[in-house]
Amino acid sequence: MSGEVAGKTENDGRVPADGAAIKVKDLSSPERRADADVTGVDIGVGRAHIDDCISADCARAASAAIVVVILMTPALLQKVYNVPRVATLQANCLATICLTAGCVLAGWLTDRFGTGRVLLVGCPLFGIAAYLLYAGVRLDSWLVMPLYGLAGFTVGTVAVVPCVMIAAFPPQIRFSGISFSYNLGYAIFGGLTPILVSWLLHFDFLAPAHYVGALCLLGFGVGVFLVLADWRPSWVQPEDTKTEF
Repeated sequence: MSGEVAGKTENDGRVPADGAAIKVKDLSSPERRADADVTGVDIGVGRAHIDDCISADCARAASAAIVVVILMTPALLQKVYNVPRVATLQANCLATICLTAGCVLAGWLTDRFGTGRVLLVGCPLFGIAAYLLYAGVRLDSWLVMPLYGLAGFTVGTVAVVPCVMIAAFPPQIRFSGISFSYNLGYAIFGGLTPILVSWLLHFDFLAPAHYVGALCLLGFGVGVFLVLADWRPSWVQPEDTKTEF
């Protein structure tokens, strides 16, 4: 037995040249393998997934635009833009249907081209549609149906956000990571958005469009980051970042 130990070389990674034994983790039992997995997650999250967590939180902020376009716009169209109530409700129903179609299309495009490229195209289209909606209905209230439908369709870009959030976190902490960033994003942006937009309306009737445009810029920036970083889901792990035990 001692001869076998002495015959070990430095390349084995277990016994150095002087013959002193190094303690190697025994992963024979399920409990010890679980402990090793947790240790690997602690190392990986702190080093490899910081950028992914930031991307998920930033993308979550962009989805707050749905609060303005789908939830707040019906009341704004009636009170600020003097659009008839019936026309507003009909247009909102159309926008909701178009939103459903837009989400399906955004998901299909994400599967084909990736989250970053979809954000690079979808966010500018969303911003343009928002400005067309709020500027167009002020000129002619009868434009509310086509413009609101177009805006609702482009809101479907936010379907990319859950894809980014799910892929950003490793499986071991995915539930906690998504729940924290999701609820934090809605608590901040969902709670402050109505107050901020209502206050900005005192200065500019296009305040909702400006708010949506700012969020679209944020989403576009996230898309640039994802494309330039050649971002991949957390389950696609480069060979040089694997943790060995």
